[in-house]
Amino acid sequence: MGDKKEPSSIHLTGLYQQYPIHVLIDNGSTHNFIEEHVVAQLTLTIIPTKPFKVCVGTSDYLICKMKTLAVPLKLQGHEFKCYLFALAIRGNDVVLGIQWLAGLDLF
Repeated sequence: MGDKKEPSSIHLTGLYQQYPIHVLIDNGSTHNFIEEHVVAQLTLTIIPTKPFKVCVGTSDYLICKMKTLAVPLKLQGHEFKCYLFALAIRGNDVVLGIQWLAGLDLF
């Protein structure tokens, strides 16, 4: 038998109010992130947070300084309130990581 690789990410489209949001659920990410441009487009409230470095897929580091309040996201018919760190990510509007997965209380 060959080794099976467990999936480490899932792409799906969610909703914030009536706006479609491209979401990556990634068990390789420790935190939840939202693209800075999406924060502005959706006029979400952001607040300062203690700055921290985030290593992105290109092995570069970005500095995160802001986060949202609880944002209601609808994913496959279920609503989740997510705290999201604002970051200049590319490819997805939102990345949900271990922080979100742990809150599902699956274990």
